[in-house]
Amino acid sequence: MFRKQSNIKLKHSNKLFFILLIPSFIFLSIVHSVASTRVSLEWNPNSEADLAGYRVFSREESKHYDYTNPNWEGTTNYCTIYNMDHTKNCYFVVRAFNAKGIESSNSNEVLLKATPNSDNQRLSNLLPSTPNIVYPEIGQSEIAIPLDITTDSFSDPNNDVHSRSQWQISEHSDFSTCVVDVAGNRHLTTFSVPHMVLKSNHKYYVRVRFFDAYFAVSNWSDAVEFTTAYLIEDLNSNGISDAEEVDDTVDINLDGIPDNFQPQIIKCVKSTDGSVYIGIEKASSSASEIESLEMIDPDTIFDTVNRPSDLIFGLFAYRLRVNRPGDVAKIKIYFSGEIFGSDEIYKYDTINGWYDYSEHTTFNDDGQSITLEVKDGGFGDSDGLANGVIVDPGGIASGGGGFYSSTYGITGGVSGGSGCFIATAAYGSKYENHVQLLRRFRDLYLLPNRIGRTFVKTYYKYSPSMADFISKHDALRTVFRFSLIPLFGISWLLLHFGMTPILLIVCLSGFMATYCYRKRTTT
Repeated sequence: MFRKQSNIKLKHSNKLFFILLIPSFIFLSIVHSVASTRVSLEWNPNSEADLAGYRVFSREESKHYDYTNPNWEGTTNYCTIYNMDHTKNCYFVVRAFNAKGIESSNSNEVLLKATPNSDNQRLSNLLPSTPNIVYPEIGQSEIAIPLDITTDSFSDPNNDVHSRSQWQISEHSDFSTCVVDVAGNRHLTTFSVPHMVLKSNHKYYVRVRFFDAYFAVSNWSDAVEFTTAYLIEDLNSNGISDAEEVDDTVDINLDGIPDNFQPQIIKCVKSTDGSVYIGIEKASSSASEIESLEMIDPDTIFDTVNRPSDLIFGLFAYRLRVNRPGDVAKIKIYFSGEIFGSDEIYKYDTINGWYDYSEHTTFNDDGQSITLEVKDGGFGDSDGLANGVIVDPGGIASGGGGFYSSTYGITGGVSGGSGCFIATAAYGSKYENHVQLLRRFRDLYLLPNRIGRTFVKTYYKYSPSMADFISKHDALRTVFRFSLIPLFGISWLLLHFGMTPILLIVCLSGFMATYCYRKRTTT
């Protein structure tokens, strides 16, 4: 049963435009015409796995809601209701309902205040101008992906502001089915298509329409046909680029069978420098096929809002086919290095940005894997459509690093960039297991306290030149690998057992030193 209530904002408009915000953020806009009043509502979407849609109800002053007769029912988190009588006070609520028809309780209530019938309070709201897609051009081929689709600027006859856009991408010119259907205010005139939604060397069609501040919607733009470029070498057509292919000795799930010998169950990739391996395994019967898997360099993503500072293994992305549209599936993800309970799983896509995915993540007892629950068209699916395909980019973030680096303005090495860690220079990769250990030690034991943060800031200020020098001399790299062994040992003990063993070792060492000193002075 639903427990979450939808939140709605209210905006009321007549000749003298004004905004009324309700504390729980119901959004309602009213446009008067000569014949009637059109009421547009928007509310925060629910996130339940079995969400089926919403129903909107209205009542006049001093009357009750008729919950058997909704004014509107649908799956979007916005709607428009026509032919309202604006001469009477009218109240609105929205309810969510699930696949079994069970409804949530009411959202907060919003009021449409009565307005008198006078000519100077009537407003005819014209549709926004039809948008025009600038890139890609019609028939353009060899389009690199990920892709940014752009339009010309928004234009409206009433000079209303641009409130949202709806983007559709399809493999069919009639848009009978879509691989993307997104409406919102995050991408108004530029839409960045999420990773792995589009296939390489494939033909697509795109169109867009604009909404003004009162949800009046333009006509669809002309459909633009384009073909993506052939970007990866995949000679055996297994959905993994040849550069990221692992050899036949890799068995990341430790089941005794090389991963390449069971492609219907598990797929495994490696980073370009070979320091990280990640495997994706089907963990539920609803998961039909792992179509493709790839590694993504976090440095190619410039969206920093809510971004975790340290992605220990970088980013991965996979495309999963499920048995039926809307299915919930489980995927088990294996990492070549150790993961900790303090770590977090973060997702990223261009539609929703960076967000914590802990709610649908289980950290397994083996210290090497996590299990994700994802829903086609829902949580964990970047394309947002119940189309039988789940596209899911994400990564493991070191716990604590994101909070402290953003709060205290520590930059540079925290993001894992090159030239900032001497250990990175010594081992050749920021993802190498020893380097990962030190990064977690920094995040969990140095960044949370003032002395540690001061040390980290100073280290990032002066270490790049030394690290660059070390990386160019193999002999020095070997020397520093050996010199860092004590620090690796301390970091490993702290991360696995906390401060207790370190204190015991210090106390025992102090006791032994004192005992030896006294023994020597008395003989």
